[in-house]
Formats: sequence, C-alpha cells, structure tokens
Amino acid sequence: MKNKKWIAAGIIGLLILLIGINVWKSRATTTFQVETTTLTEKAMKETVITPGTLTLDEEQFVYYQAEKGEIAEIFVEEGDKIAKGDELLQYDNKQLDLEERQNDLQIRSTAL
Repeated sequence: MKNKKWIAAGIIGLLILLIGINVWKSRATTTFQVETTTLTEKAMKETVITPGTLTLDEEQFVYYQAEKGEIAEIFVEEGDKIAKGDELLQYDNKQLDLEERQNDLQIRSTAL
C-alpha cells in the first residue's frame, strides 16, 4: 500500500512538472528573425503536353436523307462559316415534283 502511494505521488509530481514547463515555455518571449523582400513581376511560361482530341463546342453534322430525294446542289464547302438560315444543300425529288404538279392540276380543275 505504501508503494502505491509513492507511485501515485510520483505520477502527480511528474504531471505538475510537465505542465509547469509548458506554461513557462509559452510565456517566454521569443523573437523571430524574418527576412522580407520586394515583389518582382515575372512572366511564367510552361508547356503542358497532353493526349486527346479537340472538338468544337457548337459543331453540327448534316447527313444525307434518302427519303428527301437525291442531292441536286451543295452550296457550302467543308470548313465554311455559315449563319442560321443559310441554305446548305438542295434536294431533287422527282416523286415530290410529280405530286406537286398533280396538286396544281387538281386546284386548276376545281377552279374552272
């Protein structure tokens, strides 16, 4: 029992000693020597090479549509810049032309 009291007293004394040392160190005034310089502006240039492909954000592909007929004329070349509403190509559909003529004949015959 006497040994336990001495061990407990030793641990408590050690804790008090450690706390005292930490308090003494934190209150001690320490000065730091700091070196300062002036700001200079320099251009940084670095080249980064990465693999990949570059695609346009607003690219649109126009494909041939067989149900509209044969392509009669193409108005633009590859790489041309176009605006909304510009004609790109013209289809030639003989069946559609025949139906248009028949409709015109029907309209004329009913008008007489």
